[in-house]
Amino acid sequence: MNQQQNDQKACSLCGGSANLVYKEMNGYVEGTKYDVYECANCSSSFVDPMSNLKEEYNIIYGGDNTKDAGYNYYYYLAKGVKSLKNPFKDLENYCAIFWV
Repeated sequence: MNQQQNDQKACSLCGGSANLVYKEMNGYVEGTKYDVYECANCSSSFVDPMSNLKEEYNIIYGGDNTKDAGYNYYYYLAKGVKSLKNPFKDLENYCAIFWV
């Protein structure tokens, strides 16, 4: 297999051609490494290998102990967004990252 084939993968979202943008990025769990790809078609990013390590997700999202979560803010935001009548508009007023 040549290097070009290693530097491209099919996008996990749209199926387009995704290019390697970062090789062996450290994960949240010591010893884990991921390659990061960006899709030329839809601009989404994803990692390879895809992981579902419970330990890693607990570090990021906090599992049952959300006060220690890396994304604690997003946990509470996701929990509360279900009760909003117009989530995008309400989130736009709440935080600049959601401007539409």
